[in-house]
Amino acid sequence: MLNSILDPRGGEHQTIRAFFEPKTIAVVGFNRQNPQLDRTLLNNLYDNPGQHRLYLVNPHPDNRLDLPSYSSLPDIQAAIDLVIITAPAPEIPAIIAQSVEKQVKCALILSTGFRETGQMGENLLREIKAIAGQKLRIIGPHSSGISNLSQNLNATFSPILPKTGSIALISQSGAIAAAVLDWSLSENVGFSHFISLGVLLDVDWGELLYYLGDDPQTKSIVIYLESLNNARSFLSSAREVALNKPIIAISRHSTDFDPTSLSHAGKLTSDQLTLSAAFARCGIVEVQRLADLLNITQVLAKIPRFPRGKRLTIISNGVAPALLAASALLAEDGQLATLNPATIEKLAPLVPADIVPQNPIDLRRSSDPDSYARALEIALADAHTDAVLMILSPRFNTDLREIALRIASIAQNS
Repeated sequence: MLNSILDPRGGEHQTIRAFFEPKTIAVVGFNRQNPQLDRTLLNNLYDNPGQHRLYLVNPHPDNRLDLPSYSSLPDIQAAIDLVIITAPAPEIPAIIAQSVEKQVKCALILSTGFRETGQMGENLLREIKAIAGQKLRIIGPHSSGISNLSQNLNATFSPILPKTGSIALISQSGAIAAAVLDWSLSENVGFSHFISLGVLLDVDWGELLYYLGDDPQTKSIVIYLESLNNARSFLSSAREVALNKPIIAISRHSTDFDPTSLSHAGKLTSDQLTLSAAFARCGIVEVQRLADLLNITQVLAKIPRFPRGKRLTIISNGVAPALLAASALLAEDGQLATLNPATIEKLAPLVPADIVPQNPIDLRRSSDPDSYARALEIALADAHTDAVLMILSPRFNTDLREIALRIASIAQNS
């Protein structure tokens, strides 16, 4: 990891748009060991028709979908934007050569059997890269697929199709990506893109971040990172994209379940410290646990806009929850907003007479909708407040629904 950060690889930028907005797709080969995977892929492409036309090359014998079938890529008369390859690893160099000959723009390799098989697999990777050169862009091998939900593109083996939303998920682990997608269904969280990178043979993080940064459907980006193939591109793109779209990251070197990320003394390794410093420098928010990643993903999916700064005003009807929230905020380098004197004067009638209003705003045991609504309006009007956290501890006869409706109405008009 450290070497990749200090010795970045250059490279001529080429478009990767055809991965996510293809007009024509050719699925080449099938998995003889597990044909059900190919059947799921074809069903996903067929059942979610977007703006693409689908062709099969060397397909599974039971072409139940009755799609156009060909013996080789050159036999297809139409131009092909995206080739999806599921053939066994030894057959892929020849397929890549045919793709280059046919001037295919992009290739998504879902096949396995490369780096994990040792030197033979490494040799295959080098051969594929050499054949593709600068003419064919590649994601994979060992990718779990890609999705662009706004285009109805679901080029994955996954039976799970998440809800359409505004979060892009990029992961180098198929297992992490599958867990996030499964969780998203129960939490009603939507995505704009799902991208499983697999082996970083060609397309790099920087290109993907630039693409998603320009994508109008994507409002935030969540990534699981294990390695970098072009650190300079990654840092440059992240710094630019993070100015307008939040990037939340968890890495193999920042997680608490990878024993290789710790030294013998239990301290962070130089690789992890270097990567964390790089994240901070380019504006990426790094989290340490998968639970934190899921929590932030849920927040990103459900808030209508992002705070302009990190000054938070907390409103609560209990002291303890407010202090716990404030402590957590300060521990994560957040800031409690310093309220204007005029704001404190307006808040005075809402709090007990024996206390002076301050942030956190303690409504004590008041749980009526009018108090919550008025406190929120006053806090939002304060120029020092970038965001407001509302905490409600249910009390006797608390009208939770009415309070929620009042808060939502005020927030929508803020």
